[in-house]
Amino acid sequence: MQPRGRDTTARAWKMGIKIVAGTDNNYEAASSRGPAGEIIQLVRSGMPPMEAIESGTSVSAECLGVGKRVGAIKPGMAGDLVAVDANPLTDIGALEDLVLVVHDGRVVLNRLQP
Repeated sequence: MQPRGRDTTARAWKMGIKIVAGTDNNYEAASSRGPAGEIIQLVRSGMPPMEAIESGTSVSAECLGVGKRVGAIKPGMAGDLVAVDANPLTDIGALEDLVLVVHDGRVVLNRLQP
């Protein structure tokens, strides 16, 4: 995120404006930035880690009008989640090192098992 974007994001967040994390990159290995990178940039802009994570999950889902089926982990919701090896609330960079990804109820990445 460029300095002007970071400053604008910080001001908007402080004003109570909903911030949504997202990217227009694809999700291929060669992509320069994905959702985790955007969430990390929001923390660098001054958002607390949990609010930045929510900006890429429940807040995004709410703003897109799909919050009743995605954006949270609870019964009846679409089964997408990621697991990381460290606590992203104390080290937001942990989001860049996924160890487990479940998409639509199916494991699509599992680095937990040898």
